[in-house]
Amino acid sequence: MVERVGAARRPGAVSLLADSLQCEGRSLLKSFVSRAVLRGESVRVLALEVSPEEFVCGLDEEVRGRLQIDDGFTDPLCWGGGDPSPLERFVSGQLEGPGPQLLVLDSLSWLLLRLGPVAVCQRLRQLQRGARHTGLRVLGLLHADLHPPRLLEVVGQSASALVTLTTDPRPPRLGHGCPPHAVATTCITGPSGRVTRTVEYITVDEGLHVRVSGEGIGPERGPQGDVSSVDPAANLTFNLRVTAEERRAREGLVLPFHLPPARKASLLQAAGGGAGGGGRIFYTPDTGDDFDPEDPDDDLDI
Repeated sequence: MVERVGAARRPGAVSLLADSLQCEGRSLLKSFVSRAVLRGESVRVLALEVSPEEFVCGLDEEVRGRLQIDDGFTDPLCWGGGDPSPLERFVSGQLEGPGPQLLVLDSLSWLLLRLGPVAVCQRLRQLQRGARHTGLRVLGLLHADLHPPRLLEVVGQSASALVTLTTDPRPPRLGHGCPPHAVATTCITGPSGRVTRTVEYITVDEGLHVRVSGEGIGPERGPQGDVSSVDPAANLTFNLRVTAEERRAREGLVLPFHLPPARKASLLQAAGGGAGGGGRIFYTPDTGDDFDPEDPDDDLDI
C-alpha cells in the first residue's frame, strides 16, 4: 500500500507522511520524489526545514538536475529583500505551475506552526479544488510528535492518503546487512469516501528504494492465521440459547392473563348456570352521581 501512495497520480491527491523523532520520514519522502522525477513528472519542492543542498543529498544526478527547489530555509521571511518569501507564495498560490505538477512540502509542520491549522487546511482544500484544472498533487512531511493528536486528526482528514511511520516493535535482526525496519500504517481515502487501512514493514535503503517486507501488527489487525475462536456466549449470566426441554416447558406454561378457549367456556358456563342460561348486571348508583340526560358530559354548568 505504501508503493501505491508513491505511485499515485490522481489530480488533487494530498499525501502526508507522518514521522517522529524515533522514526524519520524524510528518506521515504525523497524516495517518492525521486520516483516521480524518473517518471517524467514536474516536481517542485518547498524546502523549509533543510537547505536545498541537504535535501538533494542522496538523490541521483539526473533527479537533482530536474528538481525545482524553492529555498525557504536560508531566508524564510525574506528579510534580505527581493522576491516574496516561499511562505507568502504558498499562501497566495504562486507555487503552482501551469501544468500537472507534484508540490512537495518539507515540511507541513513548519507551516502549521507559523500559519496555524485553519489556514493550512483551507489552503490544502483550495489546492484540491483547483487540481481539476491544474492537475496538481501535494506530498508533505508531517512531524507527529510536534502536534497534539486532535490536530493530527484534523489535518489527516484533509489528506487523501496518510502514512504514519513508527518504530518496529520487533527486536533488531543481526547479520542481515539491512537497516532496521519501520512500521508504516497507511490510510487511503478513495474518491467515494471509502477508507483502506494497511500496516506494513518497510525499509528505505541507501539508494532510496522502498522495500516492503510483510504486513505488520496494528491495533485493528493481528498476525495472519492467529485468530482465536472465542465463544461470545461464554461466561454470561444468562443463556442465549433455549434447549428442547426449556422450549416444551415454555409452551406448556399458562400465563395468568391468557385464558385458553376451554377455560373460558367453562367459566362462562359456571357464571350463567349452565348451557343456555342468561346473565344479569347489577348496578348501584353512587350517592355522588348526578346524571343529567341533557348534559351527559357535565360541561354546560359554567
